[in-house]
Amino acid sequence: ARAAVHPSVANPNRPYEAFDALLDQVCREPTLPDTMRMNDRSAIVPREEWFTYPLDVFDNLTFIGTQTAGVWAISSSEGIIIVDASFHYSSEELVLGVLNFGLDPNDIKYIVVTHAHDDRYWGAKALQDTYPDARVAMSAADWDVVAQDNSPAEFKPRRDMVITDGQAITLGDVTVTLYITPGHTPGTVSVIIDGLTNEKSVASDDERHVASIWGGTDPS
Repeated sequence: ARAAVHPSVANPNRPYEAFDALLDQVCREPTLPDTMRMNDRSAIVPREEWFTYPLDVFDNLTFIGTQTAGVWAISSSEGIIIVDASFHYSSEELVLGVLNFGLDPNDIKYIVVTHAHDDRYWGAKALQDTYPDARVAMSAADWDVVAQDNSPAEFKPRRDMVITDGQAITLGDVTVTLYITPGHTPGTVSVIIDGLTNEKSVASDDERHVASIWGGTDPS
């Protein structure tokens, strides 16, 4: 794995081709409490420090923020899946941002939390309170982290749906498959999204596409 993430001959003009830091972050033995956030990050951060405009990556996959922690909306004819939820002070605005794409936040069916860090699940509590029919999903190991960490109780979502390895969620013609990939936290989840379309972009096509989100990384 180390050889695969680091080219044998370094190119100074393309330093991003070396992924050693990524390997060190996500391919290590998970331990407690080292994988927990221990510092208090409950203070509201000014909007200009986290807000960024949402955009469609595919017709039915929308990046809705933020500058520091990726939040995604996967839409289908039967509802919306949110992947990660950022902080308590930003999640509701981020989700309302899908209105710009003709989506209704009241159609949220699932909120998938890829790992039990505050910038992923604190916002899930806010969304759980605002959209009570939406299921909050996390791995069993990371639900345990949420129960044990030092986050304020008002930011912890009620324990709900437990993700199992290889579990598939299908809404309409979109299927999201969830895999337990420990490392960043004891129960980090990675996501495979099947059934994405690209009919509306400038470089459109009529194919079905597959995308992935590797849990613990952050393509924000």
